Amino acid sequence: MNTQLDLYPTLGGVGENAISRTRPVPSHPWKDKPSVTIVVSATDSNDAFASFSSPGTQVDVAAPGVNILSVDGTGTTGYKTLSGTSMSTPHVAGTVALYKALHPTARFSTVESALCSTAKDLGTVGKDDKFGCGRVQADLFVV
Repeated sequence: MNTQLDLYPTLGGVGENAISRTRPVPSHPWKDKPSVTIVVSATDSNDAFASFSSPGTQVDVAAPGVNILSVDGTGTTGYKTLSGTSMSTPHVAGTVALYKALHPTARFSTVESALCSTAKDLGTVGKDDKFGCGRVQADLFVV
């Protein structure tokens, strides 16, 4: 069974309604219970919680999301610096993709557990509403 894994930034708050607003998923069977979803918040270069990121009990992990060099879609300079949970989510997606390349049969629960156990704990000790399990650490996760 190939299970789709979706990642959601904490745009506009967290919870069932925020997930629906962030990316409508009416056709997915897990819409009402996002059991294969990783909710991502953003940190700055000092590992502080980004001011635009929304806290909540569904936050699973955090990733860099402030002043991230990204592709400039205007075709002028090629790159520009952006901030947002839309910048932090690709960090987690890339980390998970590397893990899945090394462990192609890994189930979602294994991926989620490994992601959490290798994250750098930030904020309140243990899982919290701002950072979830902590900031992803690809170098520890992808082994």
